[in-house]
Amino acid sequence: MYNLINFLPSFIFISFLYYNTKSVGRIISLSNFIILLYTVSMICFGIYSLVDSTYFINLESFFIVFFSILILTRPLAKFEKKITSEIKIIELAKKRYEVLVFLIVGISVYSIFFFGKNILQVFNSDLSVLRNQILEDGGFYKSSVFSKIAVFGAYLSPITLFLYFYSLAVDKNNKSRILLFFSSSSFIFYTLNVAGRDGIIIWFITYLALLCLFYPLLKREIIKNQKKIILTVMMISLPILFIISFARFERFEVEGSDNSYKNVLFSMIAYIGMQPYELSDRIEQLKTIEYGGEPRSIYPLLFNIRDQFTGLANDSDINNRLELRSDSLDLGLKTQMFVYFIGDLLSELGMLGLIIFTSIIYFICRNNLKIIDGAISISRLLISFTWYMIIIIGVFYFYYGQVVGNVFLLTPFLIHFYLKLRFT
Repeated sequence: MYNLINFLPSFIFISFLYYNTKSVGRIISLSNFIILLYTVSMICFGIYSLVDSTYFINLESFFIVFFSILILTRPLAKFEKKITSEIKIIELAKKRYEVLVFLIVGISVYSIFFFGKNILQVFNSDLSVLRNQILEDGGFYKSSVFSKIAVFGAYLSPITLFLYFYSLAVDKNNKSRILLFFSSSSFIFYTLNVAGRDGIIIWFITYLALLCLFYPLLKREIIKNQKKIILTVMMISLPILFIISFARFERFEVEGSDNSYKNVLFSMIAYIGMQPYELSDRIEQLKTIEYGGEPRSIYPLLFNIRDQFTGLANDSDINNRLELRSDSLDLGLKTQMFVYFIGDLLSELGMLGLIIFTSIIYFICRNNLKIIDGAISISRLLISFTWYMIIIIGVFYFYYGQVVGNVFLLTPFLIHFYLKLRFT
């Protein structure tokens, strides 16, 4: 009976999805797609809880997730409600667009070659052993300026795909469109380089998200062609996903089962549905962390802005943070598990930090999701989409916490400034 209660969050999210569909006025929309991602996660959590009796979700974690997604998707839903076939896109200046495409494609192609040279070596190895070895010792390359550029090229994949869909919407040059599409695979090569499935899954999710965003702005013929592309990508990627999943998770144990195929299947269900449980578990652990001999009344690291680099934090502050991280590790905090973007932000910033960061996402997206005089600014739309990537990929984890991720989040602002700058 208790496991059946674990399906209650699924029904609430399904109801939310239905409400949002009515609000927007159509099924295919980015806000619906975001809600669907979290709905699927809740459904998979419920399914997996039937084979693993230790899975649970507490009310606290559910309400944090639900209201975060509810609040963050409201500006998007209001924006999408206004989009019709009569809405126009403000086209980018031809020369500046060409320069932008040249730079992004150039960095992305460099990333593909940088990481692609190791792919054969990866698939000729024992993937389960290799994956653990890479996580412990690092990958096939040493950190350098060149590797950081390659990683940044991989992170640019969502922006590359965004420009691809923009070119579809305004019927831009076909050659640059093809280059944008294939160079967007840089993120796939980046994660295959470490025997990961993430790249394929995240690329596919990003592609579908952008298709939902641009759907009312695309011609019917173009949409049909995109559906063919989706099927083609699935035919190519599914065997690769299966190879990696079987190699890495054949020994994944399901209670009462010694069937390898069943174990792999449930490993994939757990991959999508572990987040509600892991977030609930993370919150329970964070509550027990002691800081200065006293239990924390709220989650640790109130807001991790100050550090020695700014000169505003003293040595005591730094030592306290290190002590807190050490306590977290002693408590068995599982840093490699999927806890939604919410769990990662709670662990790093605390509840107040989560509220502030979520508010920043909300205001950035709301202020850039505007239709002025019946037209959409594509550079402002890019800013909003890039920041919505936090919660799109956030169905797994917060992916943009490293320096290269921070640069990625700032990139659309730089692009907007470049496209609007007047040269004399």
